[in-house]
Amino acid sequence: MKFLTNQETAIVIKFGCEEHLKKLQQGDLYVCPLKKYVEDEKLKPGIFDKSEGVSKYGKTICINMGKTTKTLTFKSSLDYPIFCLFKPNYNIYNGVYKINYKKDIFPGYSHAIVMDANKLYEKISKSCGNKYTFAYHDVVYGKSSGLIMAPFQKNEEFKEQNEIRYAFFDLNKCRDKNSEGVDVYGAPTIDINGEVLLNIEDLREISKLVRKEELDGMEFRID
Repeated sequence: MKFLTNQETAIVIKFGCEEHLKKLQQGDLYVCPLKKYVEDEKLKPGIFDKSEGVSKYGKTICINMGKTTKTLTFKSSLDYPIFCLFKPNYNIYNGVYKINYKKDIFPGYSHAIVMDANKLYEKISKSCGNKYTFAYHDVVYGKSSGLIMAPFQKNEEFKEQNEIRYAFFDLNKCRDKNSEGVDVYGAPTIDINGEVLLNIEDLREISKLVRKEELDGMEFRID
């Protein structure tokens, strides 16, 4: 499994309530630190978003960052903000993507925003500027090599949720260097309950907001 520097899915979906997804469509990228999900699971095991199987962390690994081609060290930590997305199954015909979503995997949400994955990636990268950078990776379910750790690893039981995630790093928080002389960057400081980390500009031209029941069979064109 490699750390992705380019999109390997054309479409991504974010689930939520209509109000919150409208704010995302307007450009507000709301993120939560990984520890938010861990603490919620402790308080309400099996109830609050148990899809966040974040039991493995605490190791330093090397990855390629999404914003640049350089390599730096990602120290697995519960402080890093994450942004989670669903990768749907779809069929393609003449640039039109027809989504297959017959089984509801996220029953707690009423709406979904379908987005052009590549253009979203470009907007996030641009908005990070010189302040942030990010790691972008498919979530690995179950056992994997020692190079895949939180926030990109979850328990096997959650594999239906087929996630891809962004984890953000603060370029102004160079903690130290590893044994190979590579910089180790810290996490952006955000509220434990989450906050808007970036404004990634208006997404209406690259997305469609729908009720969740409309997803199966929905057609989405990418130019």
